[in-house]
Amino acid sequence: MGTIPSAARRLPFRPAAVFFVALGTCFLLTFGLLYNREQVRTLAMERLVSETGYRIGSMFPRLLFGTQMISHQIHYGGGELPDFEYLASIIVEDQAVVAVMLAPGGVVSEVYPRDIGLGLGPEITGRTGISAMQWGTFVLGGPFRTGDGSDFLVGSLPVFLDGTDGEEPAFWGTVCMVLDYGRALNDVGIGDLAILDFGYEIWQRDTDSGIDQLIFANNSQGFAGKNYVDRTISLYNVEWHLRIFGSRVWYADAQAWIAVFISLILSLMVAALVRNTFRLERRNRTLRKKSITDPLTGLHNRRYFMAATGIQMERVTRNHSESFLMMMDMDHFKEINDNYGHLLGDAVLKNVAERITATLRPYDIFARYGGEEFILFVADMNRTAAVHLAERIRRDVSGTPITLNDRSINVTISIGITKAAPQHGLEEAIALADKVMYQAKERGRNQAVFQD
Repeated sequence: MGTIPSAARRLPFRPAAVFFVALGTCFLLTFGLLYNREQVRTLAMERLVSETGYRIGSMFPRLLFGTQMISHQIHYGGGELPDFEYLASIIVEDQAVVAVMLAPGGVVSEVYPRDIGLGLGPEITGRTGISAMQWGTFVLGGPFRTGDGSDFLVGSLPVFLDGTDGEEPAFWGTVCMVLDYGRALNDVGIGDLAILDFGYEIWQRDTDSGIDQLIFANNSQGFAGKNYVDRTISLYNVEWHLRIFGSRVWYADAQAWIAVFISLILSLMVAALVRNTFRLERRNRTLRKKSITDPLTGLHNRRYFMAATGIQMERVTRNHSESFLMMMDMDHFKEINDNYGHLLGDAVLKNVAERITATLRPYDIFARYGGEEFILFVADMNRTAAVHLAERIRRDVSGTPITLNDRSINVTISIGITKAAPQHGLEEAIALADKVMYQAKERGRNQAVFQD
């Protein structure tokens, strides 16, 4: 009985705790799903960076094959190339090849197409040509920005002619090819990364300044704070670095916020369900309490007494113990109601119930039977102890007047005592105790009589 108010006070905190537990669980599940998705994306990025890096690495030898073809023609022609424009026209059919140039002695003398208008200064072609001559191999330079704001790569292949009479091969000059590397990269499918929702950057480290130089990218925001993978691509004399990363950080991902929102809604639903469950439980407890409690005195009612006593009498019978039933009735209670009013009479009933309850053991079953009658079941005591208990109840009720509204009221009680289990069943014991109680009234009231 006394636990219901305490549970009611604790009620608001339980849904809150459930809410945070549910929210934490949902967030953990969301984090696990997002983490698993990032792991899957990392594996996809590792595969993509490997495949894309391979395609980029194999792209340049194909594009620059034309320089080798022209170099061979110059070498075997003794430094002459009468079919330059014809050969160059075949090479530039690849849209990534912007122009082909001949630079005998390092100075550009022929360009195809002639009207390309690249605006490549001699310092650019000269720089790659000198590097090619010094290293004796193909050199890839750039990116260079032309006068019209375009960015290109320049590949230079040195040409050496056979020396005569055992002399060292003589440097003829260079064959240069200008490449639109943005178109070339798109041709190998790097643009597909953006379709797959990945960002990418291609950069190289300048050998002179040591500064990282961005070559190509599709995301100006960069990869800071994002998961990424790298791959190094070796291209002749330079190394390019390909970096692929998620195009959005997790907190900018709509799916992540949807998962957070769903987690919040589910947690609120669970908390509301728990809250309603506890409210329903509290109502049920209140209803159960009302169904077994006398509303005036707060004692158990007859319904509870009959159910609880029946169970205890079965236990007493199994254990071969003794039990007793007492029927109590207040003497001249009608006169109290007539003289002082029903409100004061109700107060007297409550006071008597409290006095009797204070005398009993916690496990004794005490109830208001009806009107001014009370009923008591006690077990695991003998006849003498039962009679002594009845006398103590009688003395506690009648020993001190009840003071209410400055009025002193003397109250007495008549008690009938009879054996219960195992000698008598519940209905029979109640009938006997009621009969003996009326004998106590006939003998003058304010006494306890035992039915032998």
